[in-house]
Amino acid sequence: MATSVENGRLELFFGPTREFAGQFFVDVFQWLLISGSFACGMAFHNCASRYLYAMGRERFIWKGLGRTHPVHGSPHIASFVQTGIATAVVLAFLADGQDPYLGLYVLMAILGTFAILVVQTLCSFSVIGYFHVQKKHPETASWWRTLLFPLAGGIGMLAVVYLLIDNLTAAAGDASSTVIFKLTPWIVLGTFVIGIALALYLRSARPDRYAAIGRTILEDPGEELVSDVSGDGSSDRVPAGTGARR
Repeated sequence: MATSVENGRLELFFGPTREFAGQFFVDVFQWLLISGSFACGMAFHNCASRYLYAMGRERFIWKGLGRTHPVHGSPHIASFVQTGIATAVVLAFLADGQDPYLGLYVLMAILGTFAILVVQTLCSFSVIGYFHVQKKHPETASWWRTLLFPLAGGIGMLAVVYLLIDNLTAAAGDASSTVIFKLTPWIVLGTFVIGIALALYLRSARPDRYAAIGRTILEDPGEELVSDVSGDGSSDRVPAGTGARR
């Protein structure tokens, strides 16, 4: 059943290609689909690894995640941890007898896409809040770049999120009857609420930790990021020009 459904969905793309371009281009399409899916998976892996790396480097979780490879400079520990998490998810679906395409791929793609769209929507509006509400870095604020375009993007992303929610059942297909599918909106909402609560707590109880969020990307004036020479692969920030080292 799963195979016939999967083949039917693929024929939605392969059928017109075969009819109007020929079998050769169907074969090309299949190879591009495989390589494109691999590239997409690598992009998700890299993104997740970078998030773990940033949280480790800023000491929000195990600081070992913030270490970089001594030769390549890559966040190798965070990457291995992300590999372990992904493997555990795959094994959990396998143990539950889920179909690799209808279960694992469809459900995780919907969950990941849902969460990313929400984050992108929030980022669009946060640009406006940062530059024009809080008046941060007014010298770089722009009517087009930091106000009009983010506003248009945020409104557009809200529409996309609405369309996704309105068509979740159709997107999931047979997987819409599973528990994970029914929990998907609540998982995204719960993650959002927990994140907001944690941020409010840090801003109130640990303002120093709250101020450190994102500092690995945007450093405050007068500070520089210096390498740790103790061998744990982490870094510290010290006033620029002092030459201090841990």
